[in-house]
Amino acid sequence: MATVLPPPSKRQKLTAEQQKLDIIEAAKIPEGLGSIRVQFIDQATGQPTAGAISIPIAQATTKNLEVLLNSLQNQDDETAEKVPYRFTFQPDAASAVDIAANLYHSILQPGLKSTEDLITLQYTPLAVFRVRAVTRCSASISGHGAAILATAFSPASSSRMVSGSGDSTARIWDCDTGTPFATLKGHTGWVLAVSYSPDGSMIATGSYDKTVRVWDAKTGKPFGSESGTILKGHSHYITSLAWEPYHLQAPGRPRLASSSKDGTVRVWDVVGARTDFVLSGHTSTVSCVRWGAGPSGTGTLYTSSHDKTVKLWDVAKEGAIIKTLTAHAHWVNHLALSTDHVLRTAHHDPSPTPPPLTLTASDEAKRQRAADRYLKSASLTSGTSKPIERLVTASDDNTIFLWSTADLSNQ
Repeated sequence: MATVLPPPSKRQKLTAEQQKLDIIEAAKIPEGLGSIRVQFIDQATGQPTAGAISIPIAQATTKNLEVLLNSLQNQDDETAEKVPYRFTFQPDAASAVDIAANLYHSILQPGLKSTEDLITLQYTPLAVFRVRAVTRCSASISGHGAAILATAFSPASSSRMVSGSGDSTARIWDCDTGTPFATLKGHTGWVLAVSYSPDGSMIATGSYDKTVRVWDAKTGKPFGSESGTILKGHSHYITSLAWEPYHLQAPGRPRLASSSKDGTVRVWDVVGARTDFVLSGHTSTVSCVRWGAGPSGTGTLYTSSHDKTVKLWDVAKEGAIIKTLTAHAHWVNHLALSTDHVLRTAHHDPSPTPPPLTLTASDEAKRQRAADRYLKSASLTSGTSKPIERLVTASDDNTIFLWSTADLSNQ
């Protein structure tokens, strides 16, 4: 049974109230002390903010000093956010005094300065990074039993999303209702990578169990046979997945690239559940893979690695190296293409012009729409009629590099 403390006695209440009154009385600034001259100094730069300003001692509290400093710094912007500051006074080079409540009790009363002196206050912002409150959440979707490690939207619309988790499952979600649509079970390790095929019909998942699995996106069931399509060949966990651009796929033969900690990239024939070819030029973990059209327009694989390099591979020549980029000084962690969006969404064009394709449109019409969207996006990147992809590489050396594939093809 819990012990309940008795309520405070009348004497205890009176003592506590008197202590509060004593604190308030001690913090009061005596009247009739006149004014004091203050100059603000930025502690970071050592530069003064405006000149000396005369302030009534009775009003020289930290709150009023903050208001005054904010008004001096934002004279031309009345809508600027007010920043709280910490004020310090240095009586000599070896010491500093924090202004706790006001200038009187911190500086004048101890005799550090008099009303005849100029007081220089160093200020430091207390809120360099402002955290804004979340005011609206569209949905909170629960269901996974461990950390969420990867997510991806369907290329067709934002109504469907897939997520991979440390509970060894992936889930397809109905984003309109905030409910789970299907649970993809089969992996025996964390699901580290998820990716929709460009036409939205399949989902690929890569796992810590060294396998890639393919699922029917409409039903959530394993793709192909009853046991599903399980792509085995990597000797370590999967780090990234990339589908072949839709307009470059052979009819009825979608392909998928997977990168791994084993230092290789495998290109898979998804329908045949076999490896087309293996890229084995990296000497450490392949952290990311992207599949674009490339300088030739027939398909280029871009891979980044912890061996500090980025490589370009010619898909038409079964992975012959086009170029090795060695500008980074540390692990290369991520890649992005300027055409990522149109490659991911293929023929799914939300714009009113041209009109959307019907559900009964032929594969050839869809392929042509995907090619047209890609050419338009790549041409906008280049600023000319010639389609050009741009590549961004991000590294642990604290830098990102922007590359033009047109320049790389000529080197």
